[in-house]
Amino acid sequence: MASPDIDLIRSRPSPTCCLCGKQGQPLYQGTKDWLYNIPGEWNFSSCPDPDCGLLWLDPMPLAEDIGKAYKTYFTHRQSTGPRNRFIQFVKAGYLAGKYGYSRNEIGRLQKACGLIAYLALFRRTGLDHLVAFLSALPRGRLLDLGCGDGQLLEFMQNQGWQAEGLDFDPAAIENATRRGLWANVGTLQSKCYPDNSFEAIVMSHFVEHIHEPLQLLRECHRILTPGGRLLILTPNAASWGHRKFARCWRGLEPPRHLHLFSPPSLRRLLTLAGFKEMAVTTTMRNAGKILRLSRSIQNSYRRSAGTTVPAGSAAAAGILQMVEWFKWKRDPNLGEEIDLVAEK
Repeated sequence: MASPDIDLIRSRPSPTCCLCGKQGQPLYQGTKDWLYNIPGEWNFSSCPDPDCGLLWLDPMPLAEDIGKAYKTYFTHRQSTGPRNRFIQFVKAGYLAGKYGYSRNEIGRLQKACGLIAYLALFRRTGLDHLVAFLSALPRGRLLDLGCGDGQLLEFMQNQGWQAEGLDFDPAAIENATRRGLWANVGTLQSKCYPDNSFEAIVMSHFVEHIHEPLQLLRECHRILTPGGRLLILTPNAASWGHRKFARCWRGLEPPRHLHLFSPPSLRRLLTLAGFKEMAVTTTMRNAGKILRLSRSIQNSYRRSAGTTVPAGSAAAAGILQMVEWFKWKRDPNLGEEIDLVAEK
């Protein structure tokens, strides 16, 4: 049990896998939060079942205290930045051609320019994530779980969806509502939505932050309409980056990441929750950034000093990304993130 000091996060033992009930095996001891400098050291356990591969924090932070881990989280900062007009032109053409999004008039030339996106693999994958692999459905009801400051929520709302956001971080929700978005603080269970409330639910880097993922996914299944879609994007515990950097892999992110999934364990979670139709893939979309930060964490760990993550070499990150890309082409389960699309 962690110290009762107000700055520390209390925890409880979590010795067994939440998916299969098997006793966990110690994986990493004494990991630290190199990203946001939250006090404390954390241990990870792994499921011994090779068909599962789940990782989790043991001991696990108490739900009452986990908010302390988000004091300086990135969703507390308003995202700004210039937009390249040609890139926006190509993006709109791509989304119109592939998914049917054309809120404004999209001509043949713009749709043709959208084909340029197919030449840039990683950027194209990012565009697919921008609309959560969802085809246009005017006035369709969408719930963005873990909406953060509302970037995806705002984009989908502008594309014609009736989009609603939910997050347990009050500071992030404050940023979202300041921009006029429909977003609320709370948990999915606390909202008590009626059955069949949404045509789509999106969880982008959210399920790994949840204490009871199976309860969450069962609730998602209940409130989706028949044929409704669920998209999950989450770090891949079986990635090449994790194999290379081990305890220094950026995807671990203790103490905010409570459970980390591999493709088999995520598929098992969805099956237990009642989903039958699903496609599970891994992606290289953010591999360069993840590998660069992992190298920086590794350097900080080796020096055992510093409270911030130093910048890594962009050239070195590019080389690592190319190495992983070649490995990923041979084994498609090695990408840094998992994409799961399921239907009720």
